[in-house]
Amino acid sequence: MWLQNSTLHQINSTDSIEKATGEKSTALYLSVIILLFSVGFIGNVLILSAVYLQKKLREIGYAFSCNLAISDICVLVLSDIFIIVGIGSDGEVLLNHPTLCKMSSYLCLAICSCSIWNIAMGSLHSCIRICFRLQYHKIFTKNTVGLFLISTWLFAFIVLSPTLFGWGNHVYDPLYYYCVFNYKASKSYTVFLVAFGVIVPFLITACSFIMIIFNVVSSRITVRQSLNGSRHKKIEVQPTEVPAMCWGERYAASSPRQQPARINSADLRLLRSFLFIALYMITSWLFLLVIWLSTLDFSPNQKIVAMTIAHTHCSINGLLYIATNKYFRKAAIQIVNCKQGKSGPKTMKTQNS
Repeated sequence: MWLQNSTLHQINSTDSIEKATGEKSTALYLSVIILLFSVGFIGNVLILSAVYLQKKLREIGYAFSCNLAISDICVLVLSDIFIIVGIGSDGEVLLNHPTLCKMSSYLCLAICSCSIWNIAMGSLHSCIRICFRLQYHKIFTKNTVGLFLISTWLFAFIVLSPTLFGWGNHVYDPLYYYCVFNYKASKSYTVFLVAFGVIVPFLITACSFIMIIFNVVSSRITVRQSLNGSRHKKIEVQPTEVPAMCWGERYAASSPRQQPARINSADLRLLRSFLFIALYMITSWLFLLVIWLSTLDFSPNQKIVAMTIAHTHCSINGLLYIATNKYFRKAAIQIVNCKQGKSGPKTMKTQNS
């Protein structure tokens, strides 16, 4: 009898310890989600406010920054808010409303892919502006930039649409207190999603930056050779003979619209912001992609850490803009100090200077 009582006491003690450990883990998870939501929401609102307050940010290139901030806010609302609701109700709200649960997961993953495509389009914009300046004004105008912005949303939703028709699906997972993409339901769709929702835009981003680096290096070599040649021959170089940063093209256009778009400090700061955001996005999604594509079994803790890290890009993007771009910093300080700045015209400018 004493042995049975001792055994029951040990079992009850073990259950109590496991329950307490689970409660502490849930509390920690909830605290991290609330922190990420707060930081991300405030940071992305600051980005949108900065574009409104700073005249130098009202240019076509920064439209992609606004689009990225909007998509990040949507992801934070669709994921973090529902996770908080799931933890508060112990999953009952989402389990009792399966359609709401699955649609929130579908929208969240689609908008995550939209964020990745936004970075790709922003990098491609910078590449065309720097490497193909003669064609820049024909490709990016006030009208066409809207099509580029809408296309990032449309393509992301098209890539996720097969899950609505049975090719892949979304299920409630008590590990996250939220509906998530079921990467084990269809391995073929998981590969399709990773390819067109993540890898292709990452490749576009990487190729854009490689072309920019190659263009800058080749332009400097061309300029250096030109200057060295003019010194040896003692011939004055005419302005129209100076190599442009446009794959070695030389120009002498008569009208401003025919001239190459000039590269200014705002362009370089935007390019630097996209570079850091792209690097962080790739890093944050890497572990989750390995779990999706791998045939290995991962522990629950590894899965929840990978998912949480992947979602941090929505919270960090705003901070990266502020850290890498002085115009965003000035606007953020202006908002924090509650100072009213000059708003100027509220229209998106084409980047003629």
